[in-house]
Amino acid sequence: MPSTTTTPRRPGKIDRVASALRQEIVLGRRQAGEQLPTQQELARKHRISEPSARVVLDRLAREGLVLRSPGRGSFVKEFVEQRPPATFTIDFIRPVEDPGQRRRQGLLAQMDAFARICAERGRRAIWHHRLLADLHHPDQFMNDLAGAHVVVVLSAPIEFSRALHRRGIAVVSVLPPPTSTNQPLREPFPIFDYNRPALVVGALEHLMRLGYGRIAFAGRQRTPDRMDAFLECLHRHNLHVSTEWVRASQVDDSSDLRPWLKQLLASDPRPQAICCVTDYVAACVERFLLDMGVRVPQDIAIATADSGPDAQEAPVPITTFGADYLEAAHLVVEAAEQLRPPLNPVAAPLLDPILLPLHLTIRESCGAKSAAAKVGLAAMNT
Repeated sequence: MPSTTTTPRRPGKIDRVASALRQEIVLGRRQAGEQLPTQQELARKHRISEPSARVVLDRLAREGLVLRSPGRGSFVKEFVEQRPPATFTIDFIRPVEDPGQRRRQGLLAQMDAFARICAERGRRAIWHHRLLADLHHPDQFMNDLAGAHVVVVLSAPIEFSRALHRRGIAVVSVLPPPTSTNQPLREPFPIFDYNRPALVVGALEHLMRLGYGRIAFAGRQRTPDRMDAFLECLHRHNLHVSTEWVRASQVDDSSDLRPWLKQLLASDPRPQAICCVTDYVAACVERFLLDMGVRVPQDIAIATADSGPDAQEAPVPITTFGADYLEAAHLVVEAAEQLRPPLNPVAAPLLDPILLPLHLTIRESCGAKSAAAKVGLAAMNT
């Protein structure tokens, strides 16, 4: 099917400045009690008039994010507990494995996309980062979620979204981890997902269309379904790969792929290209190769599933196949706006998952000579 992108309206200067400050607050980049720039400082930084800067701060104050104190300035409020009834509020729950872990670029870009779309549509986004283990006890979230119009659950086990639904909360599940059966989920609440193996297949088939026949795979231990998709796709195209050319990283920084890459470079013949499971893994692979003196794409080409910013910001920008973050955020927020708490959670009808549109974004890692080009599914299948 062709992919269709919905473009949000273009915001004015006041909207853009308010959105930037709003994102800094809701994403935790400014802490409760922190003083914000003055009207004069905002005007100089963003090249707007001082009356416009005052409108920005007044708007954030009406939303309950900022406390304005005459003679002292503007300060970030403890906004999680402030929920103006007139503001449609979307609570986002995002699990983390370690409270001190570094937030990768992909997560920050995903959060920024939701914050931007919520701001442009006049919706209030509140973020809750919880340990994965805490999601087994949904009752402890009830006080935090009191007053939320709808809850969007990102990349958390589907059982947690089910528990919220049973408690009468309007919930949307986005990119839940695969279940043990790998069967499509049908739930009484919206699920936005993509066919995860299709991401790898899309990146792999692009490499094959370019004429690469010897292709290795850099995966992750926790995503065996994508490795299986890689091998099945090669089999369908009558291509074979040595078991030594397929490796799943077991560590968070993918550093265990470095010795594997050295083995690949020493093999005869060696791979012409490497297909990666995520943009972060692809960026690590490229960095390791460049450190070894390997040129990308002249010596080895790279393409990856997923479309996060790690691929775009790599020294040699990497070709990706995945969902566009802003487009996905727009679709999810638009659906969330239509939801209401279930009156009878047990009797609610089951819904098919909503598949996010996927795009191939061609960059220099596969030999592209010009700026990145985005290709929809319809164009790819021709």
